[in-house]
Amino acid sequence: MSVTIYDVAKEAGVSVATVSRVINQQPGVKTHTKQRVMNAVEKLKYQYNHAAVALATGKSNVIGLMLPNLQNPFYAEVAEGIYQEAMNRGVNVITLNLMDGKNMDAGLRLLNQFSMDGLLAMDISKDLLSKVENLIEHVVLVGNDYLDGRTTCIVTDNFSGIQMVMRHLLSLGHTRIALLSEKSEYNDVKDRIRAYYHCMEEAGLSEVRQVIYTDGSLIEDGEKEGEKWVRQGLDHTAILVTNDMMAIGLIKALKSAGKKIPEDISVAGFDGTWVSAIVDPPLTSVAQPKFEMGTSAISLIMEMFQSPLSTPRKIVLSPRLQIGGTTAAIQS
Repeated sequence: MSVTIYDVAKEAGVSVATVSRVINQQPGVKTHTKQRVMNAVEKLKYQYNHAAVALATGKSNVIGLMLPNLQNPFYAEVAEGIYQEAMNRGVNVITLNLMDGKNMDAGLRLLNQFSMDGLLAMDISKDLLSKVENLIEHVVLVGNDYLDGRTTCIVTDNFSGIQMVMRHLLSLGHTRIALLSEKSEYNDVKDRIRAYYHCMEEAGLSEVRQVIYTDGSLIEDGEKEGEKWVRQGLDHTAILVTNDMMAIGLIKALKSAGKKIPEDISVAGFDGTWVSAIVDPPLTSVAQPKFEMGTSAISLIMEMFQSPLSTPRKIVLSPRLQIGGTTAAIQS
């Protein structure tokens, strides 16, 4: 007959929940109690059974990760931090790829199918968030905030990030700076647009502000808008883009039209993904602390498990400016 977690708890003289915390390296257990549990595990040659622990404690030790897609490396780089910290803490992660909305119903079904202690979600709509919160008690938004004070979240300081790159472009002598942006459904993008307007106004350039919106947020969307921009006639010396993927697509379109980057026009992005470093020339971008966002997300949701009645929290991380070869001083 196999040894169960109940046997270990009995041998160590502790609760099943305490055995689970020790095995999963969770805080809140005294050193001598940990040692008793580990001695019992070794003595009984216990093999950890996640299903048994879930039944005994009401906790599955599983966290969901809901992503819009797997095409944007930003999501993958944040997920890397999530997976690493989850592994360190002995937590299992189930990834739900919504495939840009095409897989939304299936994602909700999976939330019902798997017993999850909590969910980390990136760039999901308000409507989907309300549905998710009806299914999962603990939810952390990663990279976005709906400014309602109801949901715990981890975000980058998007406003200061745009200020950094705008100051860089202005210091290079650029005044005709346009912004290429995805549609502003999420508050992180709204903050970037708001910061652009603020910086142009602060520099006395309100009359030449221009925001162009794309149909999506991927490389092809930036390329499509870039082709249209060229046909209509460029009247800018620099273009700031609200994510790296669109910036790369824009550069592709400009190069195809015979434009030199950065001699004819400077381009800067936002996110600082690994892809920005391998394009030619390397992209100037606002680098979000992606790995740290992921590790912090796991730490935060684990804290929520320990204190379920705590009020929603917002953690704001600082970005940095990553200067590449796509920006240069304006040609006189």
